Amino acid sequence: FNPRRNFKTEHLNQLQKSIKEDGLWHPIMLRQRKDGKYDLIAGECRFIAAKKLGMKNIEARILQINEEQAYLLALKTNLMRQNLNPLEEAYGIEKLIKKGWSIDKIAKKLHKSTSWVKLRLRLLTNASNGLKKAIMLNLLPLSYIAKLAELRKDLQGIALEKVMREQFSLNEVKAFVNYLKNADQRRLQTAFNLPKNRLLKLIYSSSRSDRINCKKERENITILICEC
Repeated sequence: FNPRRNFKTEHLNQLQKSIKEDGLWHPIMLRQRKDGKYDLIAGECRFIAAKKLGMKNIEARILQINEEQAYLLALKTNLMRQNLNPLEEAYGIEKLIKKGWSIDKIAKKLHKSTSWVKLRLRLLTNASNGLKKAIMLNLLPLSYIAKLAELRKDLQGIALEKVMREQFSLNEVKAFVNYLKNADQRRLQTAFNLPKNRLLKLIYSSSRSDRINCKKERENITILICEC
């Protein structure tokens, strides 16, 4: 039930040392299934650390809840601890969606906005594997990732590499992505080969040119008034 996918070795080692010295302060939370087995809802890191220490028994709290409530509790527990990255949050939300929950219901139960929920679902759907890896490794702020996810999946990896290598600001990322979304193959190749300073000059000059052309088109519109 735990939506977390990335368990940091350093954190597990510290937790293992703490349990060895002071014992397990908080019980893990379980849910008993109909077949008599148990699902782990919260405390997976504590469980892994205790297992590595060779502990045969640990304190557990057994909750009488259904599967949907278990998914929600596991997600809320991690959100309150701020343990999850946006992609892990998205995996947790996806499980509730598959159970028939609406976005509005999920947002209300998690005490989040619907836009917060929708953004994470978009990342799950639109982000390439390379971009998802960047999320898991926390390589860029979420605002950067969300903008890069607007690109075609085959462009996201190379765009991500350029943004990181040349240290784009958020506004530069927005301009870069908007330019790529409307670029033909020749312009795409140029965009990825130019250094950042020359690329941004090209983007901004192209943007000004487009605005001027739009203004000229508006000025050339002829309005016909029919009096029949």
